[in-house]
Amino acid sequence: MIMKNLLKSLILIALFSLTLWSCKKDDTNPFDEIADSEQITQDDATVSEENIDSYDLSDDAILYAISNGREEDGRLEDFCVKPIVNKASKTITVDFGTGCTDKSGRNRKGKMIITYTGIIPSPTNGRTITFENYSVDGKEISGTITTSALQINADKTVQHSRTASNMLIKFTDGTTLKYNGNHTFILDINGKSDFSNKVSVKITGSSSGTSRKGVNFTNTISKALVTKFACAKVPVEGILEVTTDKNKASIDYGNGSCDKKVTVTVNGKSKEISLK
Repeated sequence: MIMKNLLKSLILIALFSLTLWSCKKDDTNPFDEIADSEQITQDDATVSEENIDSYDLSDDAILYAISNGREEDGRLEDFCVKPIVNKASKTITVDFGTGCTDKSGRNRKGKMIITYTGIIPSPTNGRTITFENYSVDGKEISGTITTSALQINADKTVQHSRTASNMLIKFTDGTTLKYNGNHTFILDINGKSDFSNKVSVKITGSSSGTSRKGVNFTNTISKALVTKFACAKVPVEGILEVTTDKNKASIDYGNGSCDKKVTVTVNGKSKEISLK
């Protein structure tokens, strides 16, 4: 159970760490100089949300397979359909058919297909998630999400990586979002099983895509982002470079202090701002 929660936390960290444009607005905010930045922020948040949702569902489907169909953990009891396990092909298929709504109120259609590594399914093993005519609340989702097996390093840190390939989200208003990303997360639990103030996550990697407004963007972590659970999941150090068709911004998260302050540099102009 601890390992399952660690995996989920690693994925959740991506949402807070890679959608970091949500700052306090003012007339001199340098972010305002970047065209369509708010849309890019929302798009990145949407991808993160759907990736987390897909990962959670795959996690619970794997637990369902391990328990031979017993509904005793996670959101298994919230499934409006039962996963189909094929041990020969190492696949688990969650077929929502023409649509069903779970207890959280999300309506899903189509299929999510999980292919797991290892002899038997396990939350700590790697997996690949694909979609077939899949949608969530009207948003059509396609592409591939690949996660590595949980790795315990020599220094007792826990490592995990996630790759989103050819992700495409079609919205009900006809707009589309394209996204690719590859990130590695290193969790340092300092020998503790709880998320104390000593727990931290180091994040490296990059993402790119095309926003719903047709703006191409690239987010690159040039210096590893470090997030501490005691600091509201906002990075306390590291540098994120954000590039669009016309502009480039650099976000420096500081030297380790839990102050939510960052230094933003856009086209040579720098300003210290506070994140929400």
